[in-house]
Amino acid sequence: MMEFKIQRLDNVEFNFDELVDYYHDLKNYHQDMKWEPPPGEFADLICSWAIQTKMKNPDLPCDPYHLPDTVTEDYNSDFNSPTKLVFGFAKKIIETFSDIKQTVITVHYPNTILPWHIDTEEYLEDHYKIHIPIETNTQSYFRYRDEQFVLQTGHAYLVNTGIEHSTENRGLTERAHLIFKVPVRYISELLNTKYVL
Repeated sequence: MMEFKIQRLDNVEFNFDELVDYYHDLKNYHQDMKWEPPPGEFADLICSWAIQTKMKNPDLPCDPYHLPDTVTEDYNSDFNSPTKLVFGFAKKIIETFSDIKQTVITVHYPNTILPWHIDTEEYLEDHYKIHIPIETNTQSYFRYRDEQFVLQTGHAYLVNTGIEHSTENRGLTERAHLIFKVPVRYISELLNTKYVL
């Protein structure tokens, strides 16, 4: 495994307006696929749209996490089944990057602070996350204990979530990211190939 926190992928080029249009399509026409947490700790802080799902029924909203202790009979064993949201920009992502999983858009509302944690999904050791910011602000942070980052729109980032981290959106606007997992075995290819979506 590589030792890094966050690495901007300048070799990944894409039409940012196309990504924004895709996100607006989800917000305007696919509220039926929007997941919101039940009442409790994260209620009114986050929401998401699963582009790839772990649900046996791909027409149901799906949370953006893959935690072993939340597996139910409604879930598949993996997080790579396509939903009806595989179109436009998302389709390009899935067709461009090999064997990706858990493709989602997550939204953190203003004043959202997620606690310190290490991602513990069962296949984390074999995958890294890629974040592509759609909407953000200068007070939206991806934090590690000794450093924090502001991920800017118009770029893709390789993110190590196997290190303790948290996210904070202290700004006045939403923070929306398209996120997916890429297998470790493709990291060298990912870092050394020019991608134009």
